[in-house]
Amino acid sequence: MSFLKKLKFWQHDETALGDLKLDEPLPGSTAITPEDKPLPTFEQSMGMQPTNQPMMQPSSPVSLATLEQELRLLTSKVETLIAKMDNMNQRIANLERIASEAQR
Repeated sequence: MSFLKKLKFWQHDETALGDLKLDEPLPGSTAITPEDKPLPTFEQSMGMQPTNQPMMQPSSPVSLATLEQELRLLTSKVETLIAKMDNMNQRIANLERIASEAQR
């Protein structure tokens, strides 16, 4: 019977925890209050620039030809992804058709 009581760990003696004050630090510990060390902002924690500074500052002017070439590259990558997704949709449709025929 005592073995089963050990398994019921969620049933504990309330009097053992009754004198514990949760809003006070433990004896011998150094508590850090929010006034001691402020929390970092999202930008600081992610290593990003603050929002009041411009995001992009090109060191040299970018030519129109370079931008067009990058746009063509991105367009071809998006078209490739669309083609792959269409292929996966066709495969899923075939699998669903086979599964529905097998259930009949």
